[in-house]
Amino acid sequence: MRQNINVTDTVFLAEGVYQATTWDYQAAADATNGATQPVFPFLTIVNGPGNHTVLTFGDTIDTLPGVQNLVVFGGPNATFTIPAGGATVAAGIQNTNADAVQNSILTDTSFGTTDHANGSNFDEASGVGNTLDSFGFANLTRTYAFSIEVEQIPEPSGISLILLSGAALMLRRKR
Repeated sequence: MRQNINVTDTVFLAEGVYQATTWDYQAAADATNGATQPVFPFLTIVNGPGNHTVLTFGDTIDTLPGVQNLVVFGGPNATFTIPAGGATVAAGIQNTNADAVQNSILTDTSFGTTDHANGSNFDEASGVGNTLDSFGFANLTRTYAFSIEVEQIPEPSGISLILLSGAALMLRRKR
């Protein structure tokens, strides 16, 4: 199993409720021996160097080769909350193969760094709230070709105010 968290291209998200919607990736073909390359996307709060807390993780998929855009993030944990004060968030991928098997997501070694773990030193990313801090290669000079898209979910109280405002307008028009 391998796990990779992009620590170069992080984003700061303000306090609120969000949903991971889709992800994009570029992958190699499955192994010539017929082994598939199942992976799942996840997001973390970056607590500090080589230290992350899992916010959400998506469905495990068998990657398709080439550039794949707008792949459904999926999973029952796609909605997550950023605490008061906001947080720096990083995207990650984990494969579910045997120990130390490469994942199929392509890499670019010309820029960026990745917190990288494999089967010999592994924290599981498929649990919301899990701490990921056992990286065999923290700040590995490499970036994986994937991204995760999120959208903020409006708070229900804001929606209620809008609906109430609309109702008040309709009442005024009737008079």
